[in-house]
Amino acid sequence: MNKIIFFIFFAGTLGFSQVTHAQTKDQVFRDGIVMYNEGDYQGALKAYKHVLEMDPNYQMAYYNLGITYSAIFQWTNAISAYTKAIEIDPKYSDAYFNRSIAFRQLSLFDKALADLSKIISINPKYTRAYTNSGIIYFMEKKHKEAIAISMEGL
Repeated sequence: MNKIIFFIFFAGTLGFSQVTHAQTKDQVFRDGIVMYNEGDYQGALKAYKHVLEMDPNYQMAYYNLGITYSAIFQWTNAISAYTKAIEIDPKYSDAYFNRSIAFRQLSLFDKALADLSKIISINPKYTRAYTNSGIIYFMEKKHKEAIAISMEGL
């Protein structure tokens, strides 16, 4: 008993009782990546949301939130997260690309094609935008458009 009291007194005199382990937004963000990679999607979602509570303009947290929602097929939530990332950086091609995939999953082909077109206007060398545009046109049975856009990307 005396040893416990001594330790509490000793720790208190060193200030240990006042030390808290507060993670930075970057540490929490990295934790989210680890959780995602381990398949803990709910944990990753919580981590990215916590980052956004600390910094509502943390673009990569919105992007990774979108990726995580996509992994669990929550396409509408994914679209919202990608949209926030795009609002922060309107030239964020990868966010447009992933949002186009979510739109495609919801059969919102016009919106998906609009995002892919935006990517091409931002970065004409983003070949996946051409390929996915071709896929969507093919799904819509617009074969000439599918071939034309696919060839444009070569």
